[in-house]
Amino acid sequence: MPGTAPRSLAQAHLALAVTFVAFGTLDGTWAARLPALKHRLGLDSGQLGLVLFIVTLMATLLLPVAGWLAARFGSRAPTALGLVLACAGLTGAAFAPSFATLVVAGCVLGAGWGVADVAANAHGVALETRMGRPILSVLHGMWSFGLLAGSGIAAGAAAAAISPRLQFPVVVAAVLVLVAIFVPRLLSGTAADVDSAHFALPRGSARVARVPDLLRVVRRSSGR
Repeated sequence: MPGTAPRSLAQAHLALAVTFVAFGTLDGTWAARLPALKHRLGLDSGQLGLVLFIVTLMATLLLPVAGWLAARFGSRAPTALGLVLACAGLTGAAFAPSFATLVVAGCVLGAGWGVADVAANAHGVALETRMGRPILSVLHGMWSFGLLAGSGIAAGAAAAAISPRLQFPVVVAAVLVLVAIFVPRLLSGTAADVDSAHFALPRGSARVARVPDLLRVVRRSSGR
């Protein structure tokens, strides 16, 4: 879509900036209320660490899937999908009655973050190319602004003794409204921009070399 009108590019730029803010807000909300989730479910530090590991693992595993989705359907739809999944995971975490259900919610949350991360950044690359000027640094700054906003809201909610069961759905509802309004304004037809994304496992010595590295990380995190 090389001949995209300047007005459409400007609208897509604004929409993507808002999308990054929404993404960061979900991240800040989750991180800032982890102590409340830990206290409500009576988790120990090891269990909470496992939940965080699961979220990160799912986000990482979904990266190649997100690349395939963006290559197949364009980056607009996967961006919306990722944010909706993240909203579902965050809501599930708020109402999780046990450690096991929190792990499930963490899987959904991590999957959403992985998909949204790849798709939104792929869209940023496509938009940057068509606008002819760098915009990714600004977009990442908007994510940081959202992170700050989400953390600030969470801090205020904690100070007012507002449970995540109330705070999380309110934040999720606001994010879903932003998704419904702004994601349709993103560019369509961006599949070719990530068409080179493929899933590949490391082979031979490259795969084996990662095992000692992983074991060292585990030992350090456990204090051994």
